[in-house]
Amino acid sequence: MAPTPSDIPARPRPIPLAKQAIAVVGASSGIGRATAAAFLDAGAAVAAMARRGELLRELVTERRPGADRTWTFAGDATVREDVQSFVDGAAERFGRLDVLVANTGLNIRGRAFGELTAESWERILAANLTAAFHCTQAVLPQLRRQGGGLIIYISSASVLGADASGAAYQAAKHGLSGLVGAVRFEERDRHIRTSIVFPGAVNTPLILQRPVPPTAEQLAVALQPEDVAAACLFVAGMPPHVAIPELVMRPALL
Repeated sequence: MAPTPSDIPARPRPIPLAKQAIAVVGASSGIGRATAAAFLDAGAAVAAMARRGELLRELVTERRPGADRTWTFAGDATVREDVQSFVDGAAERFGRLDVLVANTGLNIRGRAFGELTAESWERILAANLTAAFHCTQAVLPQLRRQGGGLIIYISSASVLGADASGAAYQAAKHGLSGLVGAVRFEERDRHIRTSIVFPGAVNTPLILQRPVPPTAEQLAVALQPEDVAAACLFVAGMPPHVAIPELVMRPALL
């Protein structure tokens, strides 16, 4: 016998972006800064964390109409205590957290396998993988208490095929995909969604760390931080019954 409309559970209604509380880790420059700014422009309340507190204050100054909806925290995402303090402070300030954007990562010029040291390996894994682990463990209890939420992770399209980004960076970003998949599987019954964004070349300070810096012509056709920010807003704007596990973005001309 076919179910009647009354037999079908009601779907939770989407929360408009203007009523959401967003936490952005790695918000002082590049993709993280653009994402925090985009959510502020959409009317959301935004908590922003980065090591460079002065750049976070500049973000608030630039988005003055949203200053009363902004809370900043100077901290290092590779330090577990800093991340926990940030998440706890954001939840206390706004009363809830609907979305956490984990935008942590770095690379170095000496990335070729023959140049890697144990120290540089650990540094790259800490920024690109362990920091995301800290973010996840810090925010999950809050999302569970409030009955759901969304975690967006910024990765890299370089993990979709071998390239010159280096063994440590590749290993960390592949590990991030595994972390995100595991969290999605374990938390789905608690209405906690995860999404991982794989951008191609983006015109940010990170791209300038390549052993051979991109040309002006390549930067001109690369993705812009605002493009990735728009993808984050798209994912966050989906109704709670919609999951976007992965989203790949590439420059059309590269």
